[in-house]
This record gives sequence, C-alpha cells and structure tokens, in this order.
Amino acid sequence: MKVLVSGGLGYLGSVLIQKLLEKGFEVKILDAVIYGYFLPKKDLELVEGDIRDYRLLEKATENVDAVIHLAGIIGDAAANLDREKTINVNYIATRRLAKLCNERKIRLLFFFDLLSFMELDQMK
Repeated sequence: MKVLVSGGLGYLGSVLIQKLLEKGFEVKILDAVIYGYFLPKKDLELVEGDIRDYRLLEKATENVDAVIHLAGIIGDAAANLDREKTINVNYIATRRLAKLCNERKIRLLFFFDLLSFMELDQMK
C-alpha cells in the first residue's frame, strides 16, 4: 500500500514516516521542505512544494492508496502571523486535497494538531 503524507518532513510526519516504512508501506511525501530534509532518501518519494498548488496536489495524489494529511500552519502564534495564508493552507488546501481524494477514491485520514485546542482550553 502506498501512503501520501502531506507535511511529512515536519516533527510528527518524520516520526510517522519511519513507522510506516518499518511496517512495510510505500511512502510518498508532500512537503515544502522549509526546515530541511532529515529522513533517509531510500524508499521515499518526495513531491516538493506548497500544498496550495493544485497541480502539485494532483501530482502528489497520483498512484496512492491513502493520504495522511499533516501539512499546515500550526499553533495560534504562527497562525496569527498571516491569517489569510493560514486560511489558504489549513482550510482551502485541505478542502482541495479532500476533493481530489474523493474523486480518485483514495482513503483520507485527517490528523489535527492538538496544540491549538490545548491553548484555547487553557484560556478559560
């Protein structure tokens, strides 16, 4: 089974990818490579670029069986720096990815960052 991990080079993604490879999954990564590439390149396919690029999403979702969506701007501080970019990355790009997965009959798994929810909960 081939799995696409968006945001696969981030903290959660890099740990998850190691586990997927250990379990025998083929892995494709979609990532902007903002923080560098620290995973072994063996057995990995990298689609480098911005998740807001629809053509890139089309390329990334080719020949995959499942998608684990981790790409996004996380945490209130980062999200508040550029609200329009945050909406485009976290909402619009996610909707486009979900639509592509539906059209291509790809199983889609969303994984949300809990940090923002914890920060909101602590404000009560």
